[in-house]
Amino acid sequence: MEPQVNCTVSATTVFEPAGRIVRGTGTLTCDAPAALSLKVCLYSQGLGQTSWGAPLQCVSMAGSARTTLSAEAAIAIGPGAAKRYRTVVEAQVNSENQPLEESTAITAP
Repeated sequence: MEPQVNCTVSATTVFEPAGRIVRGTGTLTCDAPAALSLKVCLYSQGLGQTSWGAPLQCVSMAGSARTTLSAEAAIAIGPGAAKRYRTVVEAQVNSENQPLEESTAITAP
């Protein structure tokens, strides 16, 4: 039986105006080494819409005997109507699913 490992999952979404890039980052941090994996997906939603579409981009990362693991999904956006963006992170520790983590939604022009 694997020893109990305590972990936290974080999700952030940022807009970089200079390059018109939206970045979604997910980080999994644990208090002891473990087999870690995470999937970071970036979503968009038109203003006034009620549902999020399919992911714009997803990035997966895995590592064994790690205490921290991070991954980033990034897209360049062209001019047009403003949209809302958010990041969703799915994580596993020693093959056990962790609670889904969502970033706060941001609006990018």
